[in-house]
Amino acid sequence: MSEETGQKHTNEEYKWSYDGKDGSGSTLFRHETEQSAEYCMEYLDSKGIEYELKEGASMLWVYKENYKAYSYYYTTGRWSPYVQGGYPSVHFKSKGIADFVNRFFSSEPPEIKETLDSVSSFLNTQDIKFIQADNPNELYVYNHTDRKYKYVIGEGSWTPYSKEDEPKATYKSGGIEHFVTKYLRIKKELT
Repeated sequence: MSEETGQKHTNEEYKWSYDGKDGSGSTLFRHETEQSAEYCMEYLDSKGIEYELKEGASMLWVYKENYKAYSYYYTTGRWSPYVQGGYPSVHFKSKGIADFVNRFFSSEPPEIKETLDSVSSFLNTQDIKFIQADNPNELYVYNHTDRKYKYVIGEGSWTPYSKEDEPKATYKSGGIEHFVTKYLRIKKELT
């Protein structure tokens, strides 16, 4: 049991200390990893992960293959995805560099288990217009204003099309139900 916080830990190396209260009066705790920049850089090197040290901020920029960047604060284990043009609104907590890499950085998204039949059946029950694309794993799905979206079955990726029938950026969803409820139907509520 930690004398500082009265909390029982599964690993005594995971040390919390009192860090004040937030605006709503909830108690905040701070975690010190006791890991140096050198230790973290050696760990990232051993995993073949690219990074950049920002000594003044006690931070590392950690890069994925797709050039997505994360800020990782090695003294506290806090991390955040890169936000272009500003500061992140939220930081997440890890127990240290290995925990960050294993649980957050390297974790694979859950597999989306869906088939053409299951997706077609769901779209039919929702009265959503769709047609088969040239690729058998792709459908063109239409919203209530007949805006076209390409949906990739089993990946959850979707691409909106412009009025000129040009594809725009591709996004990721958690499957067809998530795509329909979170992205496709939202336009109907706003109009």
